[in-house]
Amino acid sequence: MITALVAVLLVARMATVSISTESGMVFQPPKVVVERGDFVRWHHPGASVTHTTTHGLVDYVSTQCSHPLGLWDADLPPGGEFVRRFDDAPGLYTYCCKPHPNVTEAMVFVVRPTELAVSGDGPICDAFLVAGGAAGQQLVSFDNCSFGLD
Repeated sequence: MITALVAVLLVARMATVSISTESGMVFQPPKVVVERGDFVRWHHPGASVTHTTTHGLVDYVSTQCSHPLGLWDADLPPGGEFVRRFDDAPGLYTYCCKPHPNVTEAMVFVVRPTELAVSGDGPICDAFLVAGGAAGQQLVSFDNCSFGLD
């Protein structure tokens, strides 16, 4: 059993998302693609107010992160971080910062391990195409990805 646990820990990767305030508050990068079972780490390197990473959608009429979907909701105080393992079904997971919803909607796309056979910190992509409807979404393609290989 210990051998199996060690094997799982060696295979899982971590993508890091930082809060940038250089040109308004944004999650950087705004899109990450990870395999099911990988981790995403949100980090607030600044010395300003507390931000959040909240699984949900931005309501652009009220400019609120008012559609929480409930998988996570974590405060990110200055210097703080939050790490979440994405054991969820493959698909698109949007999130936002509750105090700054009008500029912060971002996303994590979880793929099956066989769809992304690359080691490293997980890819960061400029763009990816998602297909599907209510029955589910699947990754069709992604472009200009940096895989953070060491």
